[in-house]
Amino acid sequence: MIAVIIAAVVVAASPTPAAAPAALSTTPLREVVYKVTTSEYVDDITESYGGGEDAFAPSSTIVGAKNGVVTVDVMAKLDDGVLGVQISERWRTLPLPQRFTGIVAPDGTVKFPPATIDPVTIELLPFFATRFAPAGALANGSHWTVVSTYDKSVVTTGYTVTSVGAGSVTIRKLTSISALGNESIDGAIVFDPSTSVPISGKLRVKRTDTFADGQTQQTIDLTFERVSDSDLTTATP
Repeated sequence: MIAVIIAAVVVAASPTPAAAPAALSTTPLREVVYKVTTSEYVDDITESYGGGEDAFAPSSTIVGAKNGVVTVDVMAKLDDGVLGVQISERWRTLPLPQRFTGIVAPDGTVKFPPATIDPVTIELLPFFATRFAPAGALANGSHWTVVSTYDKSVVTTGYTVTSVGAGSVTIRKLTSISALGNESIDGAIVFDPSTSVPISGKLRVKRTDTFADGQTQQTIDLTFERVSDSDLTTATP
């Protein structure tokens, strides 16, 4: 599954400490709640469709779709800027919430145990980072890049501010992952610079594996929207 691949690559690429802080506060420093959706598709494109007896047409199959709520509890902030984070994911298809603990590095690198948090959670967490963006005001056209390497994988993420509003900026995120297959993440995130959290986001993750007779492409569409924030006096729409 592409969800596992993405999680493994992003987690393994982290240059941060190997584990979350040993002791976290029992009361969150901050709690932010998001409404999320995720849909996964597989496109099979081969050269065998020519009308022969064993021929089959290219196909597109939905692997899974789900929606739910992700709660981000910031439990600790270390002197070097690393955040200790607890995640609760509650999906409509699951009776109980899933809970995980990990860290967010100052540059936005996410480190959780492999195959735990969902890809949509992986995508919203970097925007909590203490030094996610360069110092100073974010202006239209501002751009920065984060590069992580691990083993034979190179993860390169470019962030570009595409518009600036009264209380938020829109940032395009474009990630390329060089590993066994070709993988990319492309999307737009509305970010609140004053409170340093994402407001909403819509991203598409693609992985293409090429074979002798064709290729298979996996796609995940991810969306998230903030619904409450303990740092704000009222819930946001």
